[in-house]
Amino acid sequence: MENAVMQEIHQFQEKFYEETKGMTLQEFLEYVHKRAEKVRKELEEFKEENGKEVLKQ
Repeated sequence: MENAVMQEIHQFQEKFYEETKGMTLQEFLEYVHKRAEKVRKELEEFKEENGKEVLKQ
């Protein structure tokens, strides 16, 4: 029996697979880069709103 965290991870994996399964390599890379840029922007906005860093590089 899976715990709730593992179930959620598997749901994310399934969703990611469904969103990307028919993509060419170029389309997949563009998809990943766009998602990464969105996350970077959200982290920057969080940092500006809360006055602290989420992740340190």
